[in-house]
Amino acid sequence: YFLFLADQAAADKRWGDANGNFEMAYGYAPTASEAYVRYADILKVRNPKESIRVLKLLLQQNPQSALGQRELARTYYDNNMYAEAAEQYGKYVKNPNHFDQDEAEYAFLLFVDNKFKQGYDYATQLLAQNPDNYSALRFQLMNAAQLPELASQMLPIAEKLWAAHLAAPEQKPFAQIDYNLVASQFSNAKEYDKALQVLDAAMKQFPDAPQFLQQLAFVYLDQDKNLEATEAYNKYIKAKKEPSLNDLRTAMVFNYAMASANKESDPTTASKYLGTLDGLIKQTQQLFPNDPTSYFYIGRVKILNASANDSRTVAVSDFTKGMQLVEAADNKKPYVNNAITMCQYLANAALANKNNAEARSWYEKALQLKPDDEAIKAALGKIK
Repeated sequence: YFLFLADQAAADKRWGDANGNFEMAYGYAPTASEAYVRYADILKVRNPKESIRVLKLLLQQNPQSALGQRELARTYYDNNMYAEAAEQYGKYVKNPNHFDQDEAEYAFLLFVDNKFKQGYDYATQLLAQNPDNYSALRFQLMNAAQLPELASQMLPIAEKLWAAHLAAPEQKPFAQIDYNLVASQFSNAKEYDKALQVLDAAMKQFPDAPQFLQQLAFVYLDQDKNLEATEAYNKYIKAKKEPSLNDLRTAMVFNYAMASANKESDPTTASKYLGTLDGLIKQTQQLFPNDPTSYFYIGRVKILNASANDSRTVAVSDFTKGMQLVEAADNKKPYVNNAITMCQYLANAALANKNNAEARSWYEKALQLKPDDEAIKAALGKIK
């Protein structure tokens, strides 16, 4: 009776009456799970802390309530309390009254809580009981992907998962993470046609997910298909609303490489990618004004377009600015390779002007970034 009144009040959004009647219902039958769970359910969005309190109260009254354990675990998960969710779901799957179809969800919660080995072992246990447990297979792959020691086992799991999905795509759907992991395994195994098939399906199902364009670019790159890789990566940058600094740096690498490769043989294509590179440089300077990468590529473009004589000095001002930003950076590691190139260029420009002291200074800065570089040591040793 009280449950009926509570449901009626909740349907009318009379929350005070609903709360009172739910409390009457579980007060009348303190160990009955249904009242607590239905009350907690209407509180999930409005007051998740109270929802958790009600479910904990149920488990105090009835510690073996499988329904209460499951709903508490899910409420924890919905509120980003992943460690608590995994712990509670662990109790639930050990409860003899749990629902078998919920078992694989525990492996996913362990994945979310970064307990990858435990999640992998549990999913493997479920697959030993039922090799056709599709959910367990998905979560086995997710957890295994985070464990380097299981790298050799990843491809067979990915192949089995992909085959299961293809056999019944509606009944055994893929999420974005599934496409990502399976495509990565095929690519790592140099089964590029399969990787492209997976990514094609991913982009059709998730047309607004730009990460698949990024993954596509690297699959092409692994095959030395540089044109296709650059085109895919440029589409990724355009599709991504807020590209990261690393995204933009990578895009500059792709486009400069294409411009440089086509400079003599196909000037029109080279010009196209130089135009894209110019846009990326401006975007980087606007979003990340203290990043030296843009000045590195401004200098590289000038060198690319200069005559043989001018190429030795045309980038001095840009590389000098780039090195100022490198030296000001707290973390210089991302810039080491570019910085050494700039230092060597600036040292050679100084030598051309017979300024040995300045050349020595640039080589010394390069050595600070890479102390074991024998070529830099040798060049420094030649300066008198």
